Amino acid sequence: MAGRWTVIAQRQYEELTPQGTFRQMVEVTFQITSGSTGMVKIPAQLFNEEYAREKIEDVANVMIGVESLSG
Repeated sequence: MAGRWTVIAQRQYEELTPQGTFRQMVEVTFQITSGSTGMVKIPAQLFNEEYAREKIEDVANVMIGVESLSG
């Protein structure tokens, strides 16, 4: 769903695993149309445009849904 979010930053870093080893990660920060920001962490070996879009879309959809909640 293009137009509902925009990537605003990307950062590569190493993350310590529970096994005591390090793995390369990419943190992608995005902004939804309301102005709220979200973030996804993606293992570097899986990092590509299609995978990042899928993960961002999953989180963005939840954020948009939560913002429309009322009681």
